[in-house]
Amino acid sequence: MKKNIVIILTILSVLTFNSFSHDGENHSSEHRLKLDYKASVGTIDPNGEMIRVNVKGLVCDFCARAIEKVFMKEKSVAGLTVNLAEKEIKIFTKKGMNIDDDIIREKIKDSGYIVSSIERI
Repeated sequence: MKKNIVIILTILSVLTFNSFSHDGENHSSEHRLKLDYKASVGTIDPNGEMIRVNVKGLVCDFCARAIEKVFMKEKSVAGLTVNLAEKEIKIFTKKGMNIDDDIIREKIKDSGYIVSSIERI
């Protein structure tokens, strides 16, 4: 429980700091992305990449936990969110690291699901 609180406070402090840093450019979409998405497992590296993966077959909490376990073993993954209602996985990578689309497809297929699309944001 204490670990979750520390993670939440860290994310909030980063988001709060970023909301006050404005250099005259329009960062509304970048700012909105950072506020809308929270990692359900792991963390969000603000300098990393977010990968949105639409997956067919995600129907239950057990599906979500299985996907989380598979991806959190990857050294490039900082955090992950599984949205069962949207049948969507968001993978948050670490700064300067990446995970190839083929690896994403393979891990999801090996878990028993089908990738509909992959979008890097």
